[in-house]
Amino acid sequence: MIKDEKCKYKNTFTLGAALKIFGISFEEGKSLLEQQFSEKEFSPEVMNQNFLDLEAGYHYIIQNCGEACDIINCSKAI
Repeated sequence: MIKDEKCKYKNTFTLGAALKIFGISFEEGKSLLEQQFSEKEFSPEVMNQNFLDLEAGYHYIIQNCGEACDIINCSKAI
């Protein structure tokens, strides 16, 4: 999802990037997103796009920064 593909939910993309930077697993982030959206009625398409954007942000950091971007490990705090 870099340059050629559109990111529909930029805030969710940014959340995915932040997860990786702070050492939080993608699955933990997906779970948090599911919790956040559980009280709202979104179509499966909207939810799927959010998960795709979350994953794209996470993998953007992996592809462009690697382990150098693991600044803080917050996974134990969640």
